[in-house]
Amino acid sequence: MAYEDRSCRWSDIVNNAFTPTRNNFRIRRHALQILQPVDAQGNLQCRRQDGRNSFPRLDYPKGFPDWWHLSHTEVTVPSEHFQAGKQYDAEVHLAHFYSVAFERKMGKVAIFLESDATRERWPFLDKLICQWREIEEQTRQECGLPSVPAYPGCRNPSRQASSPGSTPTVSPATSRPVATPTATGGSPGAVLPTTSRPALTPTATASGLGSTPTVLPTTAKPVAPVAPTWQLLPGPWTPRASPETNVSSTFRPDGGWTCKDLKNSGFDTKRICKDRGGCCNPTRAESSRCHFLYELFGNNMGRLCSECCKKQLGPARQPHPTYPPIQCSSVKHPGRICKRNSCCEPEKSTTPHCKNAYETYGNSMGSVCWYCCKEPKDIHATTRNNNVRKLGEIETSMSINATLSSNNSENVATLDTASVDSHTDIMTPQGLYTGDINMDPSNFEVNENVEEEYLASLEEYERMSKEGSRHLSVQGDNYASVPYSPYQWMREVKTEYYFRYDGAQMVPPCFETVHYRVMKDPIRIHPIQLAELERLLAWRISPKGSGIKECQNDTAGRPRPGSNGTAVDLNRPLQQYTNIHRKVFCECGDWISKFQDDKDWCLFEKNKRWFEHPYNYESGGKY
Repeated sequence: MAYEDRSCRWSDIVNNAFTPTRNNFRIRRHALQILQPVDAQGNLQCRRQDGRNSFPRLDYPKGFPDWWHLSHTEVTVPSEHFQAGKQYDAEVHLAHFYSVAFERKMGKVAIFLESDATRERWPFLDKLICQWREIEEQTRQECGLPSVPAYPGCRNPSRQASSPGSTPTVSPATSRPVATPTATGGSPGAVLPTTSRPALTPTATASGLGSTPTVLPTTAKPVAPVAPTWQLLPGPWTPRASPETNVSSTFRPDGGWTCKDLKNSGFDTKRICKDRGGCCNPTRAESSRCHFLYELFGNNMGRLCSECCKKQLGPARQPHPTYPPIQCSSVKHPGRICKRNSCCEPEKSTTPHCKNAYETYGNSMGSVCWYCCKEPKDIHATTRNNNVRKLGEIETSMSINATLSSNNSENVATLDTASVDSHTDIMTPQGLYTGDINMDPSNFEVNENVEEEYLASLEEYERMSKEGSRHLSVQGDNYASVPYSPYQWMREVKTEYYFRYDGAQMVPPCFETVHYRVMKDPIRIHPIQLAELERLLAWRISPKGSGIKECQNDTAGRPRPGSNGTAVDLNRPLQQYTNIHRKVFCECGDWISKFQDDKDWCLFEKNKRWFEHPYNYESGGKY
């Protein structure tokens, strides 16, 4: 995967006057993030003197002819993915959006981080840690809370410390469960606490793609999506996974709100109200996003359109005598299924795309065509019988369950879709849909020298590593002299080979919209760096003005036993995968890596690579 840093410099990330906040580092409930500096209007704020204003970008090989543009980087603990039953100490995601308009999906490069006491501290990671600490200190100061313990090399405030000591220390005390594949190579078996990990000794009290491979390289276990619990239930509203990812969980759609409340709660009313692609037109829209709003607001959707958009919403679909109502927000790309001469037309239902739709939705396909399309379509009974597989077969092969739930005494078919995404656009952490990001023409420039520049950057990084010039001795300046590149992770991992699969977002709404590349080797970091990453996430304070647990400890993680509040586990449970995830291991036979470490690794015979020497460095045959 070739990559280019392009226009954005370090100062654009940490001190940008044109973005909603000057510093684009974030401490979220689920991850530490670095956002590309995009303003509220969707413009990247990295313009150079030559006029270029372009995102960092990466070239996915194997089936993607265009560039993917970097949206954000995030770090979470411990790893979301397992490899050969092993879970790593942390995981980095480089999240990209595709430059092609019809492919509204995310491309994530996942890189493991593993604690290794024999390694020197990596100054690049320390540079990032210092900025997350700057965000933490700003929040604590605004909330009137004391500073956290000092961290070497960072600007450490002199306000009253929250605990004695200067830095967290580590000791091998607790263990992390490791998933053990079953003998048949199917679903993961028992989870056993067999692999130890460093545990933090607190200085304060704070509020593989399958089983072991035989012929195919399936030694890493991808995390398949957790199906969001989407059920239309009576009584008080329960917040659901939503394409409106910034919506406050305290908002109630069943009355008492104003148009101003909608905006303040995170609803994009401009997008809802627009004439083309909006949700308030005389003919109801068929996008998953609009269907979600129709289901969420129910009869109040007409009021929303009338009061907030000054438009008249068309009537809801009349019930079909045979097909039960269905939750259309759970349907993948309904517009493509519903379009003219497509899957809801009897003569077109045998195309590969439509066969897949009939297999995916089974007996619910009639409901999809009737309730989810702009114009209701009644699929022919003979066509339906020829194409629909038994529901039990679909449940077994694709983990899709069609269930019935009660909604105001009506039976509503709810698709619990572990393998179906329900949105055609991606919401970025900057609060924008990727389709609303304004792309400067320089983003699409052809670089005839990309391979040469990529190789030169690897050689320069290798030279710096050997000379030791990247391990700079600095004190209190936030490692200002350490070079920054958004793709420094890709150079430090020292491999081009990865496990590839199609999967889901790691956080709600868990849409199946991500092309993953999970690098086979981890980056080894010093235990003190891991300890600080864990502490930053465990001690997160909700910012003042956030409206949710302001100035209180607020994290999505589960307290880690034995850590005394200095570490949380943010990963989801290990998930199943199926053939629909299209897992592939890309290694030596696919291309010749630019890394010498990869070339040396490829000299080993295949079974030795997969079973005895899994990494580019010597690990004693262990993952």
